[in-house]
Amino acid sequence: MASLYSLGMALERMGKLCYVITARRQEADHSLDIKRDMGHKLKSILSTAYSGIEGENWNIAPPNLSTGIRTTVLTLIEGILGGHSRYFSIDSLTGRKAVNPYPLLHQTLLRYYEILRDERWAANIYKRFLGQAVELNATADAYTLFTDLEGNLLNQIELFTTEAVYAIGCRGLKRELVELIKPLAAYLIELENVVDDYPCFSEFFLVFTNETSYLAALRRWSDR
Repeated sequence: MASLYSLGMALERMGKLCYVITARRQEADHSLDIKRDMGHKLKSILSTAYSGIEGENWNIAPPNLSTGIRTTVLTLIEGILGGHSRYFSIDSLTGRKAVNPYPLLHQTLLRYYEILRDERWAANIYKRFLGQAVELNATADAYTLFTDLEGNLLNQIELFTTEAVYAIGCRGLKRELVELIKPLAAYLIELENVVDDYPCFSEFFLVFTNETSYLAALRRWSDR
């Protein structure tokens, strides 16, 4: 969850930054209040930012935001960023308003697992987790109960099988976020070649010019 929050926050802030820059460069209307009008509405933020980037005619092609799985992803990240979801456990204990992100996270990871399950790396992850389950099952109580993200009870082998599904789904979810970040990063980097008085954004965003599969596998972005 921590890495999803970090990538989601990066996506939101980069989108807002690109909106402000493109609006000023193109002398377009930039009357939207970033806090009041945009808030954590990721789809609106990205639509506005991508539209501004396309207006520069720099051959940067933003992705389509209207696909079913992408709409689900944006809804999930909006909830994590704006619905107190990152503090769900604490908010639940203290009686504050809390939006539980786990049911939607569970559904999203399962959807990505179904999309990615036949890829070789996904099969290897599943095989590794299942091997750990069989090994532990020989020495541990196979009927020790755990729960998944929706609170369903799991025994030892079910736990590791579910962990494998989540690990594969989580990789897919991070790939999606990276794909959404990439055009924003490309735009901010390209500014250095066009404008003299902008910061050197490449120092921050050059990592996003790497292959998406490499970025999604980085340990510092891995919850599993």
